[in-house]
Amino acid sequence: MHTLVKGLIAGAAGTSALNIATYLDMAIRARAASSTPQQAVEKLTDLTDVDLGDDEQADHRKQALAALGTTDPRQWSARRGSRTPSRTWRTGSPRTRRSRC
Repeated sequence: MHTLVKGLIAGAAGTSALNIATYLDMAIRARAASSTPQQAVEKLTDLTDVDLGDDEQADHRKQALAALGTTDPRQWSARRGSRTPSRTWRTGSPRTRRSRC
């Protein structure tokens, strides 16, 4: 199987597992989602004088932008991993190999 496909599958599986664990924890503990990302978007829009619309539209846009801003960087690990060249292990005894330190 191609390295990119393997990486995409692994990244999707890891992200799905993390999301399931997070939302299950929220349900068991009756814990609300964090408002920190939404507050960060609010501060950023205030600093840049960006109008997000009326109250209801602004709230929805803040939620959407916060979700985009908090995308888990590990979701991109499949892409990064696929660009990593495969390592070739050297054969022979340790005496015949040179250290590259």
